[in-house]
Amino acid sequence: MMKRNALAALALAVAIAMGSAACGDDDGSDAAGSSDDNGGSAAANDSGDDDTAEHSRDDYVTLLGGGGEGLNDEEANCISAAVVDVVGVDALEQANAWDKIQENPDGSLADYGVVVDEAQVAAIADGVGACVDVPRLFQEMLVTGEDVSRELAACLASGLDEGALERIVAVTMTSGEAALDADPTLTAGIEQAALDCAAQGIS
Repeated sequence: MMKRNALAALALAVAIAMGSAACGDDDGSDAAGSSDDNGGSAAANDSGDDDTAEHSRDDYVTLLGGGGEGLNDEEANCISAAVVDVVGVDALEQANAWDKIQENPDGSLADYGVVVDEAQVAAIADGVGACVDVPRLFQEMLVTGEDVSRELAACLASGLDEGALERIVAVTMTSGEAALDADPTLTAGIEQAALDCAAQGIS
């Protein structure tokens, strides 16, 4: 899940935002505006191993981790550990997530029946930022996966809020790609960056 969804989230955001920009749909929204106050209490669930849990924290980190598609093993496992620590082993076990993840490794936490609150989403976003240089990953993904020139990729990255990119990844990992469509403010920053780059003649 972690190694694919992190990039899928950014790719989807770029596709939506650049498509809107090409149509001239500029609402000037700030992508970071949807970020909520996490109050420093996002890790609401106990991430320690329960005596009755069949699988441990390390089991889940390994299952959700693994490098590839722009993330090395260390980065992917770091993101997975952040997710498991925020959500908690108990919540994963109660949802029978172990079997569901193996059946659908590219799913979101919501697909596995794991519900997270806004504070937990914010904490996972912070974890993503601590594990990987998201703007760098964003640029690499654009150049290799979206057939964007390096000049345009650099321009887009320089015009984006890093926190918004981290949140896009976190929302997709927790709630799925449909959540991005339901919250257009998450892609508004990319749309504005695309318009700004086009105004500079960068393509």
